[in-house]
Amino acid sequence: MEVGVQSMIDEVLSFAQRGHCAADTVDAVSRLKGKKFQVGLQLMIGLPGDTYNRFLQTLDRVIELQPDFLRIHPTLVLKGAPLEMLWKEGRYSLCL
Repeated sequence: MEVGVQSMIDEVLSFAQRGHCAADTVDAVSRLKGKKFQVGLQLMIGLPGDTYNRFLQTLDRVIELQPDFLRIHPTLVLKGAPLEMLWKEGRYSLCL
């Protein structure tokens, strides 16, 4: 089972309009592990509001959850996605 965590920083999750908070991730992982699922977590580096230090904080918090595996993906700006508008307006660029 994979969980799309993206970040463990609530401000980053909110700004990126991900629809969940860090506490939701902790709860989901706990429930899945309680049901004996293997749990993998997906992170996205470079979300709006993310920084190098914030990403390291996310990694620390994710390690505490002891996932069975971890995938780290770069943030992509996709045509038609809300992030595209931020990028076009010059309010988003990947600078970690």
